Amino acid sequence: LNPLFNIVELPVNISFTKSKFYNEIVQLTRKLIHMNSFPNIDSKVIYEYLLPNSQPLVNSRPNVNWKKSWKNLNFKYVNIYVRDIVFKFFHEIITTRSRLFQIKKIESPLCLICDSMETRIHMFVECRKVKYVFQYFKDMLNKICKMQITDSNKILHLDFKGNKRQVNTAVIMVTTYIGCIWYSRSSIKCIEAQDFKTNIIKQNHMLHLILKDNIIKYFTEEFCKVTENM
Repeated sequence: LNPLFNIVELPVNISFTKSKFYNEIVQLTRKLIHMNSFPNIDSKVIYEYLLPNSQPLVNSRPNVNWKKSWKNLNFKYVNIYVRDIVFKFFHEIITTRSRLFQIKKIESPLCLICDSMETRIHMFVECRKVKYVFQYFKDMLNKICKMQITDSNKILHLDFKGNKRQVNTAVIMVTTYIGCIWYSRSSIKCIEAQDFKTNIIKQNHMLHLILKDNIIKYFTEEFCKVTENM
């Protein structure tokens, strides 16, 4: 990049070490300076260079329809705080012991309850603390949405097949479940079915207040009468 800044000679005290982040900026600038319009370029031009190399890690993983997952996460009636948690879950940056161990914040990646590696899936599906409530949640999901969903990975990534009302209902139920488990993560007690029931009924009441009689246009009849079905 020396010609760009009219640098003819390098200083005596100079470091050639650089982080990956700065290296990418340098490589990008080297590409851009050869454009006829440089330095008068806009963000659109820069994005054309960046986007092919900036695909999130999650989007490269198989077995999940990420286009569908992101669309469902953006459903306007998802709780905004839970949306943030699910976003981190998708990107594998949610705070688990395995992640904290990876960045050297703790000495062991093992779950404090069952001594297994505490990954995302372990925290929400496999741990002794959540096994019962997850099975209860999955049974309720299939009953209230009238869909047969068996793949836990697809469930947690909001990858569903069904009509609009079924999918909307599934999205609310799954995000509510993820929020329920996340906010109970510091407890060593097993999470009960009643904990999930309480959360989904609260969410249902909120949606009734917002949508009133129009709730049936967005969600399944079983969800609209969730207090009778749980």
